[in-house]
Amino acid sequence: MRTLVLAAVAAGLTLSMGAASGADAPPLPYKAPPPAAPAHSWTGCYAGVGAGYGMYNEELALFTTQTFFGIPPGTDFVDGVSQGGRGWLETVQLGCDYQFAAPIGGNWLVGAFADYDLSQMKGNHHTGGNINIGLQSGEEHLRHAWAVGARFGWIVTPRFLAFVDGGYTQASFGDVNYVSNLFGSVGTPTGLQLPARTYSGWFIGAGTEYALGWLPGLFWKNEYRFADYGTRLDTVICTSAALCGLVGPTAFAEQTHPFVQTVRTELVWRF
Repeated sequence: MRTLVLAAVAAGLTLSMGAASGADAPPLPYKAPPPAAPAHSWTGCYAGVGAGYGMYNEELALFTTQTFFGIPPGTDFVDGVSQGGRGWLETVQLGCDYQFAAPIGGNWLVGAFADYDLSQMKGNHHTGGNINIGLQSGEEHLRHAWAVGARFGWIVTPRFLAFVDGGYTQASFGDVNYVSNLFGSVGTPTGLQLPARTYSGWFIGAGTEYALGWLPGLFWKNEYRFADYGTRLDTVICTSAALCGLVGPTAFAEQTHPFVQTVRTELVWRF
């Protein structure tokens, strides 16, 4: 009995000493959790280069500008004709974006940009439309276009942006040298020319942009764009001395209203 009491007292002393020793030991050092990865920001400037495909369409009317074989000036020969062309384009772009801070709405951004397209869009341009009322036609080439605008975007995920854009644009068409469509003289120059023209107008578009990830700063952008260049009247000039003596230097004028639609894809480098 005495032995059991001594063993119990010894065990109690051992436990008390262990508890006191644990209480006096210094606490384990605090290990902070690893820092969270910084959120991607779309604020900054960028440069892009790419390619695309486009189509233009024109509404055309043809008028006399002077008395022509008894026909008074201002006579509407043809009206409501629609024709156009298509082809590839190359594009370059510069721009800057600003992503709003989170309290305002961290998923929204606004930006401004400018771009330039070198175009291979071509089509057959008839003074009287595809039914050849004017009996002459020539190749028309949309040579280049430029645009400045703004865009408004929604950041769907940290790496994926959807946007709409719009702004001002100009497009340059080359001259059209007309050849005959009459039987027996098809392809013969007529001595009439529609001079090169520059149209001004507006555009709207929509697209997406995605951070590729395998190279920091590299993004992939795709966009659809529609441009309306308004209506203008251009005089068809005479380039043949013999024809000018017959019909005068400026016997006709064309009223055209071009529309252009493009789709484009670009690699964008943000810096």
